[in-house]
Amino acid sequence: MIESLERRKVHCLCGMLTPEGWKDAPYRAFSLQDALKHEPERSVYTVFHTYETTKVLNFVQHIHRLEQSARGYGVELRVDMDRVRTALRELILRANWGDVRCRVALPLDEDQRENVLISIEPFFGLSQHMYDEGVACVTLPGVKREAPSLKSGAWQKQKSELQQELPLGVHTGLLLDDEGYLLEGLDCNLFGFKDGVLYTAVDQVLQGVTQRAVVTVSSQFLTIRETPLHIDDLTNVHELFITSSSRGVLPVVKVDDIVIGDGEVGPLTKQIAEAFRGWLDRRLEEL
Repeated sequence: MIESLERRKVHCLCGMLTPEGWKDAPYRAFSLQDALKHEPERSVYTVFHTYETTKVLNFVQHIHRLEQSARGYGVELRVDMDRVRTALRELILRANWGDVRCRVALPLDEDQRENVLISIEPFFGLSQHMYDEGVACVTLPGVKREAPSLKSGAWQKQKSELQQELPLGVHTGLLLDDEGYLLEGLDCNLFGFKDGVLYTAVDQVLQGVTQRAVVTVSSQFLTIRETPLHIDDLTNVHELFITSSSRGVLPVVKVDDIVIGDGEVGPLTKQIAEAFRGWLDRRLEEL
């Protein structure tokens, strides 16, 4: 279905799965972020990465969330999962990059709804140093996400612009509600320990696939409250971390000018990260 890849310097492969079959994109992009400018703003998307080249976690859940996001905009779409699996697998093998980061998007305009946009780029993951030492985040007062439970193309572009404006050395920004409760990151979910209890927001946020997995594994040995922490709680929070499909469990040791706990990655975060990795290994599936 997909012709072999020419030997050229390309860092992102993009195309469209149509009712007639696969079509390469008529443009070149150097990253998923660069490809955004070619994709319709009225769309919904999901992003995940592969393991061992063609293995994925919760593929069906990612596609169902795509359909749910479209439904949130009043558009009923049904994705042919087998066709998307096949196209994605062939594109990954064609690229010959090993593990890749994938974006699957569904246009919402009526004349494009039968198409599925697929883009991939090499996935290298974060430096081990970031997991060992933790990262810094900043709060973004006043930044609001329209329809936070939906993954829209409009938010994807806004998020990309906000990420580029972050101060040097800051990993990501954190969104707050009008009362100062910490909701989520630009593209991740937030967890924090206070008085031995694990908190994470589930309302006014996009509930992530990794977030739900972490809740599942952590509930076996921790008390969890699905409610957000307040920004004023940060001085009493002893561990903090963010989760996403590309990060897994990533420790946070500083928010704005506030050092979390003793400024080091805590034992409970390490325990959760280890439990999550075991959970993930048992659930990987071939495309």
